Amino acid sequence: MIKALIVDDEYLVRLGLRKTIAWERLGIEIVGEAEDGQTGLEEALKHRPEIIITDIKMPFLDGIEMMKQVKDSRLDVSFIVLSGYGDFEYAKGAIRYGAAEYLLKPVENDKLEEVLERVVGRIAGERTVARLGKEKVYANLVAVLKTVRMRKTKSASPLIDQAVAYIHGHYAEELSIAAIAEQLHISPSYLMHLFKEDMHCTVVDYVTEYRIGQAKRFLKERTYKIYEVSAMVGYQDHRYFGQLFKKATGLTPREFVKSTLYE
Repeated sequence: MIKALIVDDEYLVRLGLRKTIAWERLGIEIVGEAEDGQTGLEEALKHRPEIIITDIKMPFLDGIEMMKQVKDSRLDVSFIVLSGYGDFEYAKGAIRYGAAEYLLKPVENDKLEEVLERVVGRIAGERTVARLGKEKVYANLVAVLKTVRMRKTKSASPLIDQAVAYIHGHYAEELSIAAIAEQLHISPSYLMHLFKEDMHCTVVDYVTEYRIGQAKRFLKERTYKIYEVSAMVGYQDHRYFGQLFKKATGLTPREFVKSTLYE
């Protein structure tokens, strides 16, 4: 839910907003209300709302000054201004401090809900971008740690080196432990034992990790469709590929592509 605060010196206006707007449908929770700008500022610092619906002309601290002090406090707030004053200076001051909309009273519920839907949509979009950014940082950190681990545990065994080279050269094909072992003229069980002992992972885990790494490289190019990338790294079932990709990176292939758009 997105938190909102109502600031207006008219009790009936505050009551009317609380009772007549479809807050829950809009995904908004009213966390407080205030009858003047000074109290509104205190409530904003206390509850840290994402939306403040405010009047302009109020005692102690007017709406414009309250908006300025909220912004000075570095709160990320979208203001919706409801005012009985159509004066250009008021509107200019409201816009200066980030008002998403300046509406003249009396405000029709449909109009206010339309504005709220727009503001909620923008906030939701910003949250998604922020979440993807955090997930991307986490995925990159995991990838770095895995690379470090792989380097530290790189095998001195020629057999493992041959197995790794074979996997790198045939990852786009159907790979099985038996097929890799056959290339090395050893048994599948001995291959699995060598991998576990020298690489500290299973053959399947290594193949999957390498394929996902290659898939990320192809997806970053944004040349191929996701099902094409799936096939290019050895997975004919793109849904199964999507599951493995999300397990490895924390993102679906589509989310991963979006996260690389600004690189």
